[in-house]
Amino acid sequence: MQVVEMKKVHAEIGPASEFLKAHIKGSLRVKGSQILVEGVEHHELKLLLHKFLYHRGLDGYKVHSRPDILEIVPPD
Repeated sequence: MQVVEMKKVHAEIGPASEFLKAHIKGSLRVKGSQILVEGVEHHELKLLLHKFLYHRGLDGYKVHSRPDILEIVPPD
């Protein structure tokens, strides 16, 4: 299971989960400020999150990757 932490961009949880549902074959659920994703590789999920940020026009936002969690962070 992959965890996407969206604590710093809480308003984007809904759009991000909809985007991921449309692009992955695995399961997905939202729990608080996290999106829990099963059935997708870590690297593939990171690329999808970058694509989501691009489509939403969130320039400067980044995806920080750690072994068991991906975090979307706003620009400095």
